[in-house]
Amino acid sequence: MDENSAADEASILAETGVRLILGRQATMRPLEKMGIERLYARTNAGFELKVHATLVALICTNTN
Repeated sequence: MDENSAADEASILAETGVRLILGRQATMRPLEKMGIERLYARTNAGFELKVHATLVALICTNTN
């Protein structure tokens, strides 16, 4: 567990019973960590949907 996210992981586990497992690597660039760089979509609408979903998830994780 990263010391920066330990409190968040503990609160998610306590509230939902789901353990958060981070998939970050030291060699990843910031957009890769957010999941934006590797989005594959067949249409522009699909790409926009994935970008919006990623940004909403990012906002939700940073609201605390």
